[in-house]
Amino acid sequence: MRIIIRYLLLLTIFLGLFSCRESKENVDLIITDAKISSVDAEFSVFEAMAIKDGKIVATGGSTEIMQSFAATSTQSLKGAHVYPGFNDAHAHFVGYARGLRKVNLMGTRSWADALARVVDFQNKYPSDYIIGR
Repeated sequence: MRIIIRYLLLLTIFLGLFSCRESKENVDLIITDAKISSVDAEFSVFEAMAIKDGKIVATGGSTEIMQSFAATSTQSLKGAHVYPGFNDAHAHFVGYARGLRKVNLMGTRSWADALARVVDFQNKYPSDYIIGR
């Protein structure tokens, strides 16, 4: 009888210890060892992130993310930068910057309106020549 009680006690302790273990959330991809820029109020930089169904579900340290999530794929970026949130890698930054050096004549309704914008632009940004658009 004592042996049965001992085994039941050991079984209870064993089950108690393993039932307290947290289960990991399943995700598609875990990125670790990266410099992940966020767009929160502090522009925080994280080391790891968990991704499920194409969406970032968590960010944090590599150890923290690996302990909380299980993934079908894990990738170490070895210190590379990640800029999540860009939905289009195509932009006309140079064209936009050049446009800032031109008088914006869009929406003018008369010659006088266009001329007033040109004069205002020249007063704010003096130049030997003026280009308008």
